[in-house]
Amino acid sequence: MNLESGPCDLLTSVHSVHALAAVVSAGDAAMFARGLFRWQRAAAGFGADDQASAFETALVLNRMQEAGIAADPRVAAAETYLGGQQRSDGSWAGSVSATAESILWFVSRQRADLRVFGAISLAPIEPIQGQTIEFGFDAENAGSVAAAASDLVVEYRLSSATSWTAVPEPALLPALESAL
Repeated sequence: MNLESGPCDLLTSVHSVHALAAVVSAGDAAMFARGLFRWQRAAAGFGADDQASAFETALVLNRMQEAGIAADPRVAAAETYLGGQQRSDGSWAGSVSATAESILWFVSRQRADLRVFGAISLAPIEPIQGQTIEFGFDAENAGSVAAAASDLVVEYRLSSATSWTAVPEPALLPALESAL
């Protein structure tokens, strides 16, 4: 599937990104989500037609957040467009759907959003019983506010087991500033 030039319409592409973000790597999800920019209109909002709409803009922004590309400057421009579309009665386009998607977007921008990205390294790769295992990973805060320091709980599962077990002494994950 190629969201850059494929036959998918906006709604199909948005739903595809939503599904892919749940099952593929963050990098792959971001690649597919970038294809949604083809529907960004001159006013910076998104729309299947020549005109941007509040509903389609909020829907695309929420999927971009899921795919981890909310820090793109084109997203900031779309957010400005969306903010300008709110009516004096508090709704977006007088639509329950547009209002709900818009609220979801603006609420998501007011919290920390910690994500692990890239590969998780493990050393040694094939440890023997009793040997210390070191692992590493990269984490980022894709949210709009700083994340407080929090406990990192590491869980493992033996290949023959059906449930996960927490490592007895969790490590402390330091506070992470917003990526925005």
